[in-house]
Amino acid sequence: MPISTVRVPKFAEMMDASPAWGWGFVRAEKVATVKVDGLTRVVRSWGEDAPSREGRPPSVEELLREAVVGPKPPKRVISGAVHRGRPRKSRIAAE
Repeated sequence: MPISTVRVPKFAEMMDASPAWGWGFVRAEKVATVKVDGLTRVVRSWGEDAPSREGRPPSVEELLREAVVGPKPPKRVISGAVHRGRPRKSRIAAE
């Protein structure tokens, strides 16, 4: 099976994002790309014989699989901070 590719705007549409987000993803090398006739295309799937994952960005298929299976990033916690919420109105002012 040959490599399956899509154009960058279509990739962004698949990810429910803007084309600018898609191009930013491509420029940051967070997804595998190839040049075909001068057009940048995003690798959707490598097919049966995928190259080694070492040192290369993931295809869209691998990216989604890693996002679903991978651990969630830990929540940011500020040590020593206490959330007190919104201050209550005083009873005198309410009457």
